[in-house]
Amino acid sequence: GGRDGLALLMDELDARFVTNPPPQPHLLVLSGDQIYADEVAHPLMPRILRVAADLVGIDETDVFGPPPAIGGRGPGTRALGYTGATANHLWTFGEFLAMYLLTWSPVLWANPLPGFPPPAIPPDVDSGVSQGTWDEEQAHVRLHLDVLPQVRRVLANIPSVMICDDHEITDDWNIDYAWVNSVYANHGGRRGVTNGMMAYLVCQHWGNKPAEFDAASSPESLALAMISEAATSGQSAASTAAPLLGVPTDVLPAAPRARTLRDLTAPGAIRYDLTLGPEEGWPARIVLLDERTCREYPEQVGRGARISLAGLAVQLPPPTTPAEVTLVVAATPIVGTELIEHM
Repeated sequence: GGRDGLALLMDELDARFVTNPPPQPHLLVLSGDQIYADEVAHPLMPRILRVAADLVGIDETDVFGPPPAIGGRGPGTRALGYTGATANHLWTFGEFLAMYLLTWSPVLWANPLPGFPPPAIPPDVDSGVSQGTWDEEQAHVRLHLDVLPQVRRVLANIPSVMICDDHEITDDWNIDYAWVNSVYANHGGRRGVTNGMMAYLVCQHWGNKPAEFDAASSPESLALAMISEAATSGQSAASTAAPLLGVPTDVLPAAPRARTLRDLTAPGAIRYDLTLGPEEGWPARIVLLDERTCREYPEQVGRGARISLAGLAVQLPPPTTPAEVTLVVAATPIVGTELIEHM
């Protein structure tokens, strides 16, 4: 009904851990779609634009133009080559960061939420958005906001790791060869993906591998420095940071053997996958696969491979230290997207 399921975990912890001292959970693993960049509710969009302008302040109108009417981003989003929901798709770095801040904390929310039409909040509302649609979405957003304090307590008190799936960036991200060559050949499409990846780097990957951001000359520290330096002058770091983030800068070659999104063994490649095991003091081995940025496309038509064989070999090598059990976390359905969705 719109509530964040993470809030239920707080109720579960309160009910279960009645011993003194209470046993604590070891790890919370979030396996993708922590935000939905492509399905933003109409009543939330004015606040996203406000937070993006006030707290981030990076002007990207040279690429995306001024923000269109709320609910009116469809034509512009489809022009970027994106698919799926497009009415309020996030485009700019500031919008992506704002979405993370609003998803995980109640601090920056407007209270009360804006009614229809929102008074004195630019931009206008698209003529295709009805008051009934607005009110229905507002009720769902309110349910989400009501439990955000519990969500924040969960994230503050349980060690967490995260891996991305498609909705951190856009629906169907890197899903097939045609999508890749349509979006990355488009300057605006490539900018939108890069903005999402920069926000993912700061809001999710940094928490997975904090030591990498402190290591001198690591790709993470270099990317963070680029983002920070550009932000101080209100500029975007997307063009310089894209290669570090693993975002293709052009269309993929036609030769099938070369149709891989990126090489994880290349110098400077950021590894978004994560392994926790005996070497790190864990009794079990936990492997989070990065499938979205490591795909390959053996055919020009049809879905791409969920992960390249080379990428899988790097992320899931034969273990050097035995563990009682290995847990492999894969964001994409393990027995096949088509089968799961049709069932």
